[in-house]
Amino acid sequence: MKKINIGIALEKRGAKLESEQAKFIDAVGEELDGALEERDLSLTNLMEDKIKALKIPADVSEELRNLAEKIEKQTGGQVNISELQKRTLRNKIKENHTAIVEAFRSKKPLDLFEIRVAAPHLNSNGTVALGTQVGSGTAVVGNLLDNIDESNVIATIRRPDNFIYDVIFNTQVSKVPETVIKTEQSTVEGSVAVVAEANAKPLVQYKWVKTATKRKKYAGRIEWSEEFEIDQERIFAEVVRMIERDVLRAVNNGLYADIVTLATAYTSSAQSGTVILPNVTDLAIVLQGVIANQNYSADTVLINSGRLVDLLVMKTAEGAYIVNPMFANGNLNGMRVIGTPTVATTDIVVMESAVWRERHTGVIMRIGTYNEQFITNEMTLIAEIFSVLEIANIDRVGVMKATIATALADLKKV
Repeated sequence: MKKINIGIALEKRGAKLESEQAKFIDAVGEELDGALEERDLSLTNLMEDKIKALKIPADVSEELRNLAEKIEKQTGGQVNISELQKRTLRNKIKENHTAIVEAFRSKKPLDLFEIRVAAPHLNSNGTVALGTQVGSGTAVVGNLLDNIDESNVIATIRRPDNFIYDVIFNTQVSKVPETVIKTEQSTVEGSVAVVAEANAKPLVQYKWVKTATKRKKYAGRIEWSEEFEIDQERIFAEVVRMIERDVLRAVNNGLYADIVTLATAYTSSAQSGTVILPNVTDLAIVLQGVIANQNYSADTVLINSGRLVDLLVMKTAEGAYIVNPMFANGNLNGMRVIGTPTVATTDIVVMESAVWRERHTGVIMRIGTYNEQFITNEMTLIAEIFSVLEIANIDRVGVMKATIATALADLKKV
């Protein structure tokens, strides 16, 4: 049994495939159901019968006769078309019969079919709308994948560790005074001396001054809707922890900024112009010595984490590592070293930590509403810490800050 491949035949004929195929199927629709399975007539004879049965107009019937002859010659009567395809084509022809006849008469192209090319199934095919909300709102978009999971880890931006309470003496109290008045010694008049028999003893007068230090309040707030707290429980809990953490970080950074501001800046020393190829280790030891000359005992070095390598890594001219002889048990010449991004890369601080005193409250957290928040179902959380940092003016020589590049240039032996 011969079959006719209609699509190939029409394409070889040079006609527009959709309109020509549609017209042909309209004329031989019944033939697709029966005659193609078991036909004894040639396609040309079969076409003639259909033209008469359907009363095809003369100009159109001639076009169909030519088409049948061309198909029979080019294909040998073979066609590859499924039952579903037949029904689909036939229904399409019935729906557009008038337009097809007109297209043949006017010899104008007619598009009846949209050819769709199947695509492979990939994970990247997209997402699916899970449904539209009632009333206002848009479709909820979800992932098409079945093999998915939601991590229970909430990732947050990494911040430097708080270190200041590990460095200076501090106390947590329930209330921090608004002002701290400190009594400190001022310049002494006269001095003790060796005297001869019957000579007057020198008069010594000790003088005192009072200094005042004001407390500071470090605070922040968050606001949220009732729906956010209900629907985002894990994130809401994390946000509360984050504001508490950030207030503590603000205290850490604020206290360090005060320490740097109140520190004595390095300008020169007995070692100026005497050190061969000075490095950061040399500078830390020199600052320790300057502090010692003021009768203080430096015990802490603060340096940027990235500059910490300058203290630890030493090499020969050939690149071999050298153990820094000033380091022992993690200390530099007896001083603990703290590396932190909070310290600027350009700076180094050496100090006697005991000259500082700090008092602070715990993180105070309060929840309430303001303005129209009550009627809009919104809330506000305030987090705050009161802190006061104390140091006597006469103790500031026990804390030294140096700009590394400037100080190394001062120490270098030319």
